[in-house]
Amino acid sequence: MRLYRSVLVSKMKKHIIVLVAVVCVCLLFVSVYLYKVSNKKSVQNNGEAYSDYLSQRVEDDFTSIEGIESANAIVTYDESQDQYSIELSLITDEDINEEQAELYKSVLRKTYVEVKLTINGVLR
Repeated sequence: MRLYRSVLVSKMKKHIIVLVAVVCVCLLFVSVYLYKVSNKKSVQNNGEAYSDYLSQRVEDDFTSIEGIESANAIVTYDESQDQYSIELSLITDEDINEEQAELYKSVLRKTYVEVKLTINGVLR
């Protein structure tokens, strides 16, 4: 009877050890998955924050130019191509000629792959 009980206890210990190992492995996989998900969200949030920063920077730069009353910039990031695009709308108190508009666009193209410039409601 003692031998039987001893064998039974030994088998139970093995089952418990296996069960604990399986639970630990499952917890490891879950924690790795959660880490990847949170890291991806963090990268997305960083990308959005940087886009917001770039938008604000462009708006500040253009409103500091004499004759430009307001600027509204929307910067977007394309993860698949790792490139930024911008839509910039300017309100001016004077007419901007084509040469100035092209200068603004060429400056923006140094940073952004796609540039849409609207001046006083007219797409240039």
